[in-house]
Amino acid sequence: MGFPFTKETIISSLLKGVEQNTFIETVTGIKTKKHNVGDLVEVLEPVLCAKETDIRIMGTQFLIDILNELNSDQLNNKEVEVIWRFLIDRLNDHHSITPMLLSGALVLCRNQPISYKNLASFLVKLFKCIVCQTQKREDRKKIFELLKIASETETEEFRQLGVDWIYGVINSIEGERDPRNLVFIFMFMPNFVKNYLLYHLSDEMFEVFAVYFPVDFTPAQSDNLTRDLLAGYLEECLCASMDFLHNCMELLMEKISSDLISAKKDCLNLIIKWSKVCSAEKLEPYFQKLWEAIQRHIIPEQSEELKDLKAKTINNLICKLSEDDVIFFKIINIIFSETIPAISDVNSEMFEYEFRKITCCAESSIRSSIYIAEKVIPLLISQYDNESMFVRVRIMNSLKIMCNILDEFDSVQKINFDSSELIKITIMRALTQEIDVRVLESALETVKNIVKFLSKDNRLVLYSKLIEITANKNFIFVHPGINHVICKFHEHFEEEINILVIDPLKTLVKSSGNMTVIKLLLKYLDVKFLKFDIFCFFVEFILSDSGKINVIQQQSLTFLVEELLSNKDFELSSYHTVVEKIIQFLQTYPDQTLEVFVETKKLIEILMEKLDTETQKDMIFKFMPLLHTKTCDYYLLAGILGKMNHHINLGDQFLNQVDKLVQVSISTENKDLQMLCNKLLCSLFNKCCDAELKIIHNLQVEVKKNSKTAVEVYSWIAKGLIMRGNHDFAELIDCLIQLLDHQSSADLAILSFNIIIEEVSDVDLPISKYLCKQKMFNYLLKKLKSRLDEFSENHIVALIVILKGLPWIVLKINLQSIGPFLLKALSINNTSCILSSVLILNQFLSEQNEYFNTYTPTVVEKLLKLTKFNANMNIRIQALECLYNLTILPVYYILPFKNEVILQTASLLDDPKRLVRNAAVKTRLKWYLIGTTEE
Repeated sequence: MGFPFTKETIISSLLKGVEQNTFIETVTGIKTKKHNVGDLVEVLEPVLCAKETDIRIMGTQFLIDILNELNSDQLNNKEVEVIWRFLIDRLNDHHSITPMLLSGALVLCRNQPISYKNLASFLVKLFKCIVCQTQKREDRKKIFELLKIASETETEEFRQLGVDWIYGVINSIEGERDPRNLVFIFMFMPNFVKNYLLYHLSDEMFEVFAVYFPVDFTPAQSDNLTRDLLAGYLEECLCASMDFLHNCMELLMEKISSDLISAKKDCLNLIIKWSKVCSAEKLEPYFQKLWEAIQRHIIPEQSEELKDLKAKTINNLICKLSEDDVIFFKIINIIFSETIPAISDVNSEMFEYEFRKITCCAESSIRSSIYIAEKVIPLLISQYDNESMFVRVRIMNSLKIMCNILDEFDSVQKINFDSSELIKITIMRALTQEIDVRVLESALETVKNIVKFLSKDNRLVLYSKLIEITANKNFIFVHPGINHVICKFHEHFEEEINILVIDPLKTLVKSSGNMTVIKLLLKYLDVKFLKFDIFCFFVEFILSDSGKINVIQQQSLTFLVEELLSNKDFELSSYHTVVEKIIQFLQTYPDQTLEVFVETKKLIEILMEKLDTETQKDMIFKFMPLLHTKTCDYYLLAGILGKMNHHINLGDQFLNQVDKLVQVSISTENKDLQMLCNKLLCSLFNKCCDAELKIIHNLQVEVKKNSKTAVEVYSWIAKGLIMRGNHDFAELIDCLIQLLDHQSSADLAILSFNIIIEEVSDVDLPISKYLCKQKMFNYLLKKLKSRLDEFSENHIVALIVILKGLPWIVLKINLQSIGPFLLKALSINNTSCILSSVLILNQFLSEQNEYFNTYTPTVVEKLLKLTKFNANMNIRIQALECLYNLTILPVYYILPFKNEVILQTASLLDDPKRLVRNAAVKTRLKWYLIGTTEE
């Protein structure tokens, strides 16, 4: 069976356009071995060798398309050889055929093993016949892909080409300007440079890359290709061969003086790269010039990023050069010759700058940190007796920095004895004699790095000083430092810290009630395994026989509990005893402040939430019957029930507690207590079973009497039930909807809807059904439709209250239904309603929602009126924002209103509120440009 075309018909078939079935049949025939590629080439001879260029292009494209459909294992060596010969021969053909030939070569390179001999012949012919940089971008990319394949491993075929091969590659990539092609080139060329000898062309190869350094490229915001990515790949090319080192150093000296921060960054990154790939011996001859160039041209104040990069560059240079003893001491002496004069005079203006240079060197390696510390520390300490407090503070800060560097390398104990003794003596002297907070703070930071140096006598003096500083309110700013010191010393001297620091601090608290010490122990003391011990101590201390709890103590205790419970290492089951102690204490001493009640509730909630379900249930049934008489009882009740697991069934106790809470909420004049009861009721009804709703009907009777307190209680209960997806939610809503029909009760209904829809963070609602708010909204919209169509103001206000609590996607879906009411709400005499409406409208306009396009005249008219709404600044601002967003609409919608908007907003330029004036300027400018070329 032959091909679906013959030599005689192939030209006419291609001119008419090859049908898909013909193409598929040809590919299938070759895949199933009914035909071979050699036969196909023979049949295609009339089109491949035609005089007309267009026909040759079509024939070549047809052949390449078929090859592209074949798997790499479906061509035998003979067929591959035939195609390669064809491609190589055709490189002399018209330039329009070149893209197909490149595609064909890439297809053949999929065959494994690759025929490097044929690929080499193809590329050599390509170099002779085609100038790469005259091709289109995508065709140049194909050439670079072929070069990448050749660069992945050195082969005899390419090696034999010698200098011509290198020259051809240089000519191909030289002058490339497309950033994506450049990234591709920079990715494979390091391998090429390493795999092939460059002969005498190493300078030329380097110059190919050097012209792009430093990278000057500003991508589009949406472009994934960044300048830093391009610069990173270019670094790899510039450091690909040791032959590039000298030229690269000359390039760095020239470019590092650039005024561009990006150019300086590229230079520093290139130095870092060379310090990683180059040996110390080869890098050392350039160190002096590099060091001088970095100090002269890299000014840290220009950029924080540049400052960090400069330090990193010095670190890498010194680290590399420290690998060789002779070189290390040579370059360190060069650095010391510059810095020692300033370091020898701590009071000099150049001290900070020169000290920063020397610390950068010290951070490079263990060797440099020890060597520099042994040189610098004696110089610093020799000046400590200076009478100037400024000098002593600066010296102590410098010692802290040096000790931190030593500690990072774990080399504190490796410095010589004289230096270590000087540090110890100076730090102990500062801790025991200094009164300046800044010196003490630095001394505390330093002492934790020399823990192992201190003798027992030194430590005893230090412990005494720590307690003294803790008790002194003048040193409150150094307390975080005390925390770090205690933690560090506890790692090595646990028993000493417990006996000589923690116990005396506890005694100090008991004897004086010193709040400074209390705050330190609770807030700063971060020794994890001591926290529970301290916690128990404070529970005993705060719940003492005095009968009074200081609210600050209570807050501190709550803070400590939160810290403890955040640590998974603690066993939480024993914490119920703490809850019992707190409840028993407040029942014995109920005469506390409101703040203490609130903190106590919060503390009990935190502890109860962490208890397992059974322990929680036992605690609830133990204390719940006892809490029903005093104000503090309701805060305790809220504490133990507020975070109750919803699987706990309260049984008969539920109705008893709910009845008490409802009566208290309705009858009390204490607003805080009323809100506490309402929120607790909301949480309880969210967790109860649906059968326990008898009290709802009693409340509905009170609601119909327009009792404000009853409406509030009812609303909170309804909120809990609606969130859990109660099947009677319609009955709950209907009771409130009826209130909207009467002006006297409409405000109560609106308040109620606001309570139901508003998010409340301090109410535990564990059962929250998916789309419960949307379900309520749909029911409410359907129920209110007749009154909404009449544009009843009360009903519209209620709708807006619901809308502001719904997810945005729900509003977008229902815009056709709510749009007219949203516009009407802009004219209602209700500040809260107007503000909510204009906020929603602004969001729609900013998203260019087409719904409001046809209502443009109405929208503009209403918004201009709202810009004069003197009672509320936010409404004026949002109205101006809406007008600003209206300018996104097509010009023909808004151009008729241009003059009116500009004229009517002119007075807002003199508005008493700055934010309104700013919004007016922005909006007027945008409207002024409508219909102009500057728009």
